[in-house]
Amino acid sequence: MTLTTVRRLAVLFSIMLVSGAVHASLWDWLTGRKATASAPQGRVAMATYGTPNNALINPAQVGTPEDFAHWLSENPYERQTVYAYDVYLQRHLGRAVPMHELLTTARSWQACGFERYAVPPRELWANIIPTLNLYYTLQWQGVLPTTTQIRSVYRSPDLNACAGGAPASKHLTNGAIDIWVPTLHSEAAILDLKDNLCQFWRTNGQMYHFGLGLYATGAIHLDTQGYRKWGAEYTRADSPCRDTPVYP
Repeated sequence: MTLTTVRRLAVLFSIMLVSGAVHASLWDWLTGRKATASAPQGRVAMATYGTPNNALINPAQVGTPEDFAHWLSENPYERQTVYAYDVYLQRHLGRAVPMHELLTTARSWQACGFERYAVPPRELWANIIPTLNLYYTLQWQGVLPTTTQIRSVYRSPDLNACAGGAPASKHLTNGAIDIWVPTLHSEAAILDLKDNLCQFWRTNGQMYHFGLGLYATGAIHLDTQGYRKWGAEYTRADSPCRDTPVYP
């Protein structure tokens, strides 16, 4: 046994006495083996994610290009899938898509111990196409301001349950987006936005199979999985959208 091996074993036993366990990467160092990176499967312990401490992440930065680039640098095994998804979307939409927004998960990702970005399974990619087409149509027609941002899209079943999502949430199938407009600060401006969305929903909603959820927080849910509406209590009755317009 060489002196180097003895020293490594001494370090190993010291750590075991203190913690009772040895991290896999430390064991690789002690034994001289090269560590291999692998993507996490399903919901795993937070320590195995690329982000070592979600509590240190500022939620206000989530969804920005800078934070997304940082996440990719921490999770290099996701880069190929992100690129493939980006190419797929551009091919079907004919335009670039802000992946730093489209891959955001539930707003409660931090409290639930999940990653702030997630690429949906490949078999669900097609589900987002009609919803994004609706989203860009709303912007093109001036219903949504150009400053609108996407804040929550695909959720895994475990994250959706932790976040309090509906068991049949369209986020589970990658068919829904939650959006918000950070430039709207007054209640009057938010009400005008909701009125414009309601008008579009009444006149064009059936054609798009438009599902519209309007919440008291200012968050807005869009999907193309069925013509329906709801409000803060998740019922049709409490939606601010009237089935027929009321004229003064």
